[in-house]
Amino acid sequence: MDDHDDELSSAKYEFVVWLKKNNLHSYQTALEEEGYEDLISIVLLNEDEIEELATAISMRPGHRKKLPVVINMVRKEMEREEEEQKEKYKREKEQETRERAKREREENVAEKLASIEDEKKLAKAKAQSVNESSGDGGSLTKKDAKTEPIESTEISADRWEMPADKDFFSFLSHKKNNSKLGSNTEMLAIRVSFTSAPSFSHPDLHSPRRSRIIWKREI
Repeated sequence: MDDHDDELSSAKYEFVVWLKKNNLHSYQTALEEEGYEDLISIVLLNEDEIEELATAISMRPGHRKKLPVVINMVRKEMEREEEEQKEKYKREKEQETRERAKREREENVAEKLASIEDEKKLAKAKAQSVNESSGDGGSLTKKDAKTEPIESTEISADRWEMPADKDFFSFLSHKKNNSKLGSNTEMLAIRVSFTSAPSFSHPDLHSPRRSRIIWKREI
C-alpha cells in the first residue's frame, strides 16, 4: 500500500468515526453512494446542498436537523487545525530567521575581533620599528632630527622624527572610550615619551616628561 492509499484509508477512517460519534453511521452506505466518502466532501456543502443530501438519502427528521449542525462543527474544527498549522509554520520560520541572524552576528563579531587583532599586530610592529630606529641610527636619529612638531596623528611612524635634544622611547597604547550616549569606541595609538636633555648649567635637572601620539587608529 503506497502513501496515497494510506491517506485515503485515514480519511475514510476519520469519516466513519465522525458518523459513529454523531450517531449517523446508519447512513454511511447511502452517503458513499452519493459520493461522500470523507469529511472534506461533507464540509464543502452549503446549507441548501446539505438539505438536498438529507432528502436524497432519506434521512429521518431528527437526523436531518442534526446534520447541518455537526457539519458546521467539524468545519470549524478543521479550520482551527489549519490555523494552528499556519501558526506553527510561522513560528518555525521566525525561529529560523532568529538563528540565521544570530549566526551572522557571531560571524561579524569574529571578523571584527580578527580585524582588531590584525590592527594590534600592525601597531605593535610600528612601535617596535620606532624603538629599533631610535637605537640603531635609523630614521629617528638625533643627527637628522627636526625641531618642528608634526600635528597630524595619522602619519606613519617611520616618517616621524624627534628633536635632537630629546631623550625618548615609544610604546603602544590601547584605550576604550565609553560615551554617555551609549557609543563605545576603541583606539590603538603609538606614543613617544620624551624629556629634554639636561642643560650645562643644571646637569641634574630634567624637564617634565611628555608624550606625543605619532600614529593612531580607531578600531
